[in-house]
Amino acid sequence: MVRSINMPNRAARARKIALVALSSTVAMVPGVAWADCTASNSTTVTCSGTSAAYTNSASGVNVTVNSGASVTSPLVIGSSGTLTNAGTITNTGAVYGVQYGDNATITNNGTITSSSSSSGAGTISVGANSTVTNNAVMTAYAGTPLVTFGTNGTFINNTAATAALTGIVAFGTNTGTDRAYFYNYNTAYGLTGSVTASGNITAYNNGIFTGNFVQTAKALDNAVVFTNDTSGTYTGLIVTGDQTTLTNNGTMYLYSGSTIGSLGLYASQVTNNKDLWVGTTSSPAVLSIYGNYTQSSTGTLNVAIIPSGSATNAAGTTYSQIYTTGTATLAGKLNLNVSAGFYPTGTTFDVVKADGGISGTFTSDNITVNSGTNLLFVTFSGLGVITTSGTQQVYRVAATHNSYATVMQAAGANANQLAISRGLDKLLVTASANTGSDAAAFLGTVDIINNTSDAKLFLDQLSPEGYLAYATALRDQANLFARTINHRMGDQNSDHPEDGWWLTPQMQASFSSTASQVGGYRTKDNLVGLTGGYDFSGPNHVWGLAVNLSWDKLRYAAQSLSGTNRDYAIALYGGKNFGPLHVTGQLAYNAGKLTTSKIITIGGYTRTAAGSASEYLAKATAKAGFQLKFNGMVLEPFVGIDFNKGRISAFTETGAGSANLTISAISADRTEALAGVSFTRSKGMFRPYVDVTYRSRMSGAGNTVTALMNAQADTQFTVTGLAQGKNQIDANAGMNFVFDDAGALFVGYQGTYRTDYKAHGINLGIRLEF
Repeated sequence: MVRSINMPNRAARARKIALVALSSTVAMVPGVAWADCTASNSTTVTCSGTSAAYTNSASGVNVTVNSGASVTSPLVIGSSGTLTNAGTITNTGAVYGVQYGDNATITNNGTITSSSSSSGAGTISVGANSTVTNNAVMTAYAGTPLVTFGTNGTFINNTAATAALTGIVAFGTNTGTDRAYFYNYNTAYGLTGSVTASGNITAYNNGIFTGNFVQTAKALDNAVVFTNDTSGTYTGLIVTGDQTTLTNNGTMYLYSGSTIGSLGLYASQVTNNKDLWVGTTSSPAVLSIYGNYTQSSTGTLNVAIIPSGSATNAAGTTYSQIYTTGTATLAGKLNLNVSAGFYPTGTTFDVVKADGGISGTFTSDNITVNSGTNLLFVTFSGLGVITTSGTQQVYRVAATHNSYATVMQAAGANANQLAISRGLDKLLVTASANTGSDAAAFLGTVDIINNTSDAKLFLDQLSPEGYLAYATALRDQANLFARTINHRMGDQNSDHPEDGWWLTPQMQASFSSTASQVGGYRTKDNLVGLTGGYDFSGPNHVWGLAVNLSWDKLRYAAQSLSGTNRDYAIALYGGKNFGPLHVTGQLAYNAGKLTTSKIITIGGYTRTAAGSASEYLAKATAKAGFQLKFNGMVLEPFVGIDFNKGRISAFTETGAGSANLTISAISADRTEALAGVSFTRSKGMFRPYVDVTYRSRMSGAGNTVTALMNAQADTQFTVTGLAQGKNQIDANAGMNFVFDDAGALFVGYQGTYRTDYKAHGINLGIRLEF
């Protein structure tokens, strides 16, 4: 480093020696410069390029850091100095990056930062009667000082600032006529940190202030004047000890622990002219004012409310409150920021409490919930001003829980939705008697619903209506097994015995639209089965035994219920020709299990109910046909009857707490008359086949499901679902590849058609002779 020293006489040399004795750093006389900070005269210093540090303890030194310049701290200047920064000043040590004496003026148009977390580290330190103005970037390590002032300090954060202030703006002690001043005008970034003061301070926020404002009491009157103006958004704590005048013309979010004028020697005054939020739904708060509270007609008080559960309803715990040792004067609006939870009828909330009494009231039409979105099933209404003891009064709000059925009937709910709502009304009685129960927790998530569309969707998701489809699926699986056996009996056209094994896999998937809700929601499914058997057959007879394994995967149109029917089945079958008369019959037994998952979504809350139940179906089928044979072809019109007796056993869902339903047994009974025609070629290797059966219901189960909630008998309700259509057409068509001495292969189409359902699929198989 090159050092240039200008010392024209012995007196100047003596002054230099004295300064060295006064400074812990390298002290320099006016005109002395290190690196690229250059003194052009006794009071003017310009920094360009890079400087490791600069110290000048003389009075009245004016420092300019040019754009592009970089100064590594510390920058130490004496009293009455100025700093105009357009470059970058960086501190990484356990010191303040910029250190000025009294009467300093610092204007930052560049970047001044301190990244050190060490004790004693900070960004700027100035003496008494100093002003710091930020127009760009000024930061400190979180929790360390951004600026430390002596008495009569002023800090200004202008709209031009390009980053959020971080750290602590710490003002010195101001008593008597001394006063600190804090101004924040920046609406884009503002302050993310804290302001601390002791004694007198005036704070003006017309930008973003996120953090804490803390004033230490000095037993002063008129000590704190805090204004949050029209463009101001303040979020955090305000804690003052001395007499305080707080005026909110913008938006303030005051968190738990905020206290105004806590020393209480002089009455403080809080005035709300716009939006004041007290606490949050995760942490309700009591804003304690040692003095008076006034809300004008333009003001809105927003208080947080959460459910008490099994705890005692209390201010600061389950709801927010403004508490004053003096009086409260009310006008304007009250908004309740209500979180999801259970609020039984009669729950009260004293949102304002004034030891000296309350005058005025909130406008009755201006009591809103969640900023006007309101709730369907819980109403909060003002009971007005109530005297609790002596001069102490409260403004009290009460909750009223509305009947689910009454609300939904007014909303035009359908019969199923109303039936479920009536069950919920019975569950409401249980929840009200035990607010800490899961029934209360469940209804608490329901109660946060604020529109009828979401309420109807919730009721559809809770509904057991979709379980009807599993009874239909059970019959469809049994019918597919019977159709496969029927096809096996129909492909016997040899003139010699053909005893042997046979195996047929099959699948079909529904392609019906689920958009229509006429008669109930539809369900789509995908059915896969595997059938095998052994039979004894000849030119005029076939007798055999078959087994079947099938899976049917179902999805309810309401998108809340999905699952699988898994069934095992065994059947005895036989057919006999008496001349052209062809008689066939089957006796089968299906046994299986359904497993389901039902998702109930309410806003951001979800419960999942799992279902599991056994099921069975006994099936008997008989047909008689008349065979017309010509040119190696067989055309057979036939009639018959199909009898089904079975059910899905009663079961209780699991996993969803009080939202679990206990489902009564669901009948799968159905008797159908059959009529149809089959066609096949009886000779040759390639034998096409067609079989069409028309089925018409003669009797059978209805289309209702009965359930109850939370294992409570009085919650029982019945819903109506989409029943299986009265009529159905089964179609099979394909090709047999017959090898007389070895067996046969076949592949074909199978379809099922009814009013509410259309399914298409394939089946294929092999028969081996022994």
